[in-house]
Amino acid sequence: VIVGVQENVVRAFLCASSVQFNTSFALPKAMIDRFPRAIYDSKPLSDWCACISGPVCIDAALRGQGILKMLYECLDTTAPLQYELATVFVSLDNPRSIKAHEKLGMRIVDEFDFNSGQYVIMAGRMRNCGKTVEK
Repeated sequence: VIVGVQENVVRAFLCASSVQFNTSFALPKAMIDRFPRAIYDSKPLSDWCACISGPVCIDAALRGQGILKMLYECLDTTAPLQYELATVFVSLDNPRSIKAHEKLGMRIVDEFDFNSGQYVIMAGRMRNCGKTVEK
């Protein structure tokens, strides 16, 4: 867990964990079940050594100020080196989060439904997340 603190108050956090850890939870498992069909750079996500990033939360007053980028930069420097990709699921009802993750170089590789909700799976190379990509 990467935690952003300002004036002794937690203002942001980013969680990340292994694929194996996340198979115990219904929503992340629904995403992981799609990994063999979700293609990133010509390979299914199941062929990559990936971690699951998220949830992420940033104080509403601090959004749009580069906090997400800082959280991912910290993840890149602290995550075990074997991880090649960071993956995340984002609700289609949250286009702002999708756009913010795209700015970090992550891209949509698949979509899935869970409990009447629709989600995208996004992936980006570790040691590259957090570096803003201009479009």
